[in-house]
Amino acid sequence: MLHLKRDVQIHLKNEKEVFRVIRLILFTFLFSAAFLGLPDYIWNITLYKIAKFFVPWIIAIPAILNCIARKKTLKELFGEKILLKVLFGFLFGIAFALIMKAIMSALLSGQNVLNSYEYKSLIYNALYYYFSVAMAEELIYRVSILENLEAVMPKWIAFIIADLLFAGYHLFQGNLFKVVFNIFAGAIYIALYKWKKGGYVFAVVMHGTYDFFYMNLSVITYLLLK
Repeated sequence: MLHLKRDVQIHLKNEKEVFRVIRLILFTFLFSAAFLGLPDYIWNITLYKIAKFFVPWIIAIPAILNCIARKKTLKELFGEKILLKVLFGFLFGIAFALIMKAIMSALLSGQNVLNSYEYKSLIYNALYYYFSVAMAEELIYRVSILENLEAVMPKWIAFIIADLLFAGYHLFQGNLFKVVFNIFAGAIYIALYKWKKGGYVFAVVMHGTYDFFYMNLSVITYLLLK
């Protein structure tokens, strides 16, 4: 309970948890602001790719420390029936990527992004989207931030704030469209994470599959048809 004045009091649910989540969000966004653009200053392509891969995990350090402080175990994190979650996460991710690709192709007809057709680039992108972007972002915004928010406020408010924070994170990528889109995408990831048959693994696989297939669909189609 906080005492603002002699006769004014504010009752907080789990006061210790309030300051924990504020600290978590503050340091997450400080790390995002400091490190997300770092790879762009590296001209060597190999070092650039290495930095790009590890930056999401650097940003995830506050979330990792938060999980350790809350004694979040790997068993709790991964849950049960992992292979089934991987399978359905993969299928959901492909479906989401195809739907969004069709929508964006209709809205931006005639505008195509040319990607490298090299297999090694495709392998790097798969590793990057699954084991860097998806794993780190789900750990930050669903496992840590969402669960901490749920500890101090009603769930529906926690869902909205966590979703807006996830979308706001993409402001550091300098694209307002990505922010708007990720309000929608973040809501889906939250639903999958909170779903009884979902969880961290399900959300990670869908997140990674969507990112990978959406960004590389033209390459994958080319390689399959050539």
